[in-house]
Amino acid sequence: MPIPPGILFALLTAVSFAGLTTLATLYYRDGGNALTFLLFRFAFAALVLLAILRGRANPKLPRKRFLKLLALGACWSLSITCYLASVHYIAVGIAALILYTFPILVLVMSLITRELHSSAALWAVFLTAFAGLALMLLPALGEFHRAGLLFAFAAATLFAVTFFTGARFSRGLPARVVVLWITLVGFTLMAPAVYFSGAFALPATFNGWLWLSSATVLYLIGVTSQFSALARISAAQMSMIMNVEPVISVTLAVAFLGERMSALQWLGAAAVLAALLCARKVMSPGATAR
Repeated sequence: MPIPPGILFALLTAVSFAGLTTLATLYYRDGGNALTFLLFRFAFAALVLLAILRGRANPKLPRKRFLKLLALGACWSLSITCYLASVHYIAVGIAALILYTFPILVLVMSLITRELHSSAALWAVFLTAFAGLALMLLPALGEFHRAGLLFAFAAATLFAVTFFTGARFSRGLPARVVVLWITLVGFTLMAPAVYFSGAFALPATFNGWLWLSSATVLYLIGVTSQFSALARISAAQMSMIMNVEPVISVTLAVAFLGERMSALQWLGAAAVLAALLCARKVMSPGATAR
């Protein structure tokens, strides 16, 4: 049975964002920082999409819907900003674990709006995936801090809203147009943040430029695939598939950053993958509310 295009786009999103994490880490080791990284990836994506669209960037939407598109961009950008802020106070492991409560938040939203029917199997799949992530990320736990926790939960909530509203909004619109305007909003918010913070940091070596440029390309692929997927599958399906992103990120860290995984972490990865395999059946069209 062939895999639907929406699922393939979702998997490409997870793989791209996982690679993005590894490349960003290598760039930071070369003297870069998160704000500059965000600014570069927003600027690069906007320039490429403007060149591709060549004057067709205006989606010709009613004013109200166009404002919703800009609000979606602000929500996406703020979610990333909140996540980056959280890791200033708490360990990356706990921040990532909190961030990945967003698939459960999306599930709750989908149940409230009757896009999905509640079932024991559905909850078991989502909670198994989260438990698997917990096993993978708990070894990286550090000191808890109230501000860090608040920023991480804010990021998870904004991610959930972005996925849920993005799935509804993306249908009928070219993904490139959606991504362009979301990226332009991100650049508009990030440019003054970099300027006033004085945090602009160029790579120190050729390798640093290689990591940064590769990461910006992966971001463009990942975010375009994300909204291509959301135009084809439900937000709950998309968020469930995104659980594989931390698994790939940790695996890449083992391969390229010299990190190691314990037996419990491998067990957690297996739990996530098992949940994903079960999710396709549990979240089939027959399980989706009409």
